[in-house]
Amino acid sequence: MGMRTTLFLVAIIGGLSATLWFTDRKPPENKVVQTAALEGRSLGDCKVMRWKFADQPAIEVSKDAKGYFSLSEPIVDLAAFAYMKQIVNAWDSAQLLATDFVNDPKGQQETGLQVPEVEFTAEWPDGKKIQIDVGATGPLGTDRFMRREGRIYRGGEGIYESLRVGIDDLRERAVFLTTEAQCAELLVEQIQETGKRERLHLERDRSNGGWRLKEPRASRAEQGAAIQFVTGVLSLRADDFPGGLWRLPEREPDLVITVRGARGEESVKLWEAEGSVFGLLPGRNGIGFTTGNRGYSQIFQNQAQSLRATILLPFQNLAESLAEMQIDPGQGRGDRIRLVRSTVAEEWRLIEPVEFRAGATPVNELIQGLNNLRVIEFADDLTADSPQCGLGVGRLQVSVRGLDQKELTTLWIGADVTKNDLPLCYVCRADDPAGVVLVPRPATDLLRRQWASYCNRDVLRLTTTVERLELRRGTAHRTFRTDGKHWQLDGVDGARDEVGGFVNDVLRDLRGRAAVDLRGGSYGEPDWTMDLCRENGDVLITLRAWDRSKQAPLVLQPLVPQGQLGSVGCEVEEFVSKSLRELWQ
Repeated sequence: MGMRTTLFLVAIIGGLSATLWFTDRKPPENKVVQTAALEGRSLGDCKVMRWKFADQPAIEVSKDAKGYFSLSEPIVDLAAFAYMKQIVNAWDSAQLLATDFVNDPKGQQETGLQVPEVEFTAEWPDGKKIQIDVGATGPLGTDRFMRREGRIYRGGEGIYESLRVGIDDLRERAVFLTTEAQCAELLVEQIQETGKRERLHLERDRSNGGWRLKEPRASRAEQGAAIQFVTGVLSLRADDFPGGLWRLPEREPDLVITVRGARGEESVKLWEAEGSVFGLLPGRNGIGFTTGNRGYSQIFQNQAQSLRATILLPFQNLAESLAEMQIDPGQGRGDRIRLVRSTVAEEWRLIEPVEFRAGATPVNELIQGLNNLRVIEFADDLTADSPQCGLGVGRLQVSVRGLDQKELTTLWIGADVTKNDLPLCYVCRADDPAGVVLVPRPATDLLRRQWASYCNRDVLRLTTTVERLELRRGTAHRTFRTDGKHWQLDGVDGARDEVGGFVNDVLRDLRGRAAVDLRGGSYGEPDWTMDLCRENGDVLITLRAWDRSKQAPLVLQPLVPQGQLGSVGCEVEEFVSKSLRELWQ
């Protein structure tokens, strides 16, 4: 290669190097139109930040050993995650626009930087330190003048507003830092209504991520209720941070909560007094807090009760989950009751001991009774074989099946007992005879009703106006009819308009007061019948009536169009019985 060629290549290489050099160089600061407020750094990585509003104490936030932001001035406490995230996001995205103002007395006076409204400083672990002073509102009304390294810029109002937070608001109010997703164990020790101190211990199953009950007794836990309870406990917040020295009561705490998970162990003891709950924040150097009793009750009474209600029957919403309910009162104690439906939109039907329409109100009361079978207390050292539990022969047996289930879940309901003036009842699951618990007695009382109480008591629901009424009792016969103006009794002079009013206002939309078992011929043949007809004599429906005594209410039963007779009649109200009897007078 000749000398000329070599020199030519060297010149090309030099030119390319110069191009790369000048292309990579940053323009001088005084030529920059826009620059990042933190020069491309993140406030989330700094080791300490400090800001001071004019005539206010300085606030300093630093990173602790675990990487959390903590207040170091004017108080020492954990900084609120939400507020710190807001501050970090605002400053990380902040941009500064160059101005023509000079950082001299005149420029400082015109931009409000002679005495800045806020002085902000951030320092990073590598020693880098950035100070930004915030001055007066800029020409846009949504910006402010700012000074960094002796130059005056304009920046967004957001970074100024992000720092306008009171010291109490800047303190973390969450009692626990662990979230439900991070939690592995939750232990809640609480005094139950019976006076017994009992611990509820939930542990996450590592195989499927679900929750299981470990204490007072190892058993299943309904996942929806368990997650709701754990989430509720971990959402406990401090409403206030009272100042001064704290002296905790010498009595046992009303509640002890221990949380174990990704953030280690957090534990707190709580006391109730004068409508509020107080204690010391876990891991916060003895800082006391109080919280309102309403949130406390929602978590540790309502949500805890919801969880305890699913220990026996693992359904979070029984009203929407159940497809079948069976109640077996035991041999010699009445008929077995069986209620079914195919979908949540379908009405319940009674199919044992007779097939009949089920009434919405008694079925809903039954479901509410099942829903109230919450565990008040675990009966230690007792099993289904223990005589005092009454869970042997003669027990009440209740079984339910969900819409998405094939197998029934069966409960045994035994003897009544009173503890701490609370009426309770012994209960256990048929598949867990060692797991005897105490539940509220009013809930079990709702399960002891006879089958007739679940029957629909709608005797008549006619939408057509009745124009004729035919009565038959043995060989006696009476006909009431309307001529369009007045009702009359055939063969008798005078208007009987009260009959038409009673028939169309009361009788054709009649509801009984109680269902009656007509099986086995115990009532025999009806004493008389009524045909509710159109004007031409076409029968709309026939009512059969049993009139056993003047002191007893009438029992009515509609004859379905196909002429089939059911096994259920209905007692009617006294005024209805009286009005019907008067038709024969």
